[in-house]
Amino acid sequence: VDTKALRAWLPRPDELIYIAEHEFHSCTYASGAAHPALLCAALYGTRLGAWDDAEAIVNGVLAIPPMGDGKGFCMEPLVRIEAWRLLARCRGACGKADGACEALEHAARESRAVGYVWMEAESRRDMLPWVEGTAEEASARMRIAAVESSFLKNT
Repeated sequence: VDTKALRAWLPRPDELIYIAEHEFHSCTYASGAAHPALLCAALYGTRLGAWDDAEAIVNGVLAIPPMGDGKGFCMEPLVRIEAWRLLARCRGACGKADGACEALEHAARESRAVGYVWMEAESRRDMLPWVEGTAEEASARMRIAAVESSFLKNT
């Protein structure tokens, strides 16, 4: 990857946050991890190693209220869930395992709140690398199994 060219091509973090705050959502709009701000944030982190910039973008997206809160402009649930998951990657890349788990807990809670069982399971599975070999690992695995069993009951 030509990092210089990529950095020149990518919108600045503040521009991406502005776009996310002011865009119009529709059913055909790119959603979840395909949201343009999240895609660019992922490039900042994974290709440029600029995890702080990626985290700033994600925090800007997460500052937009969720749908249904009655505060006007809002962010759809799948974008928010994927933003929490990306925030966990940002924090994890910076050696903040507790912060990564905290972000994934938010992703799991928001997933559960809107009935996205698969995303709740994915968020919980994402925790495993951060709790592996710790006292929290058994609890994390039990919570994953509980979510997976609820999914199987509903199919």
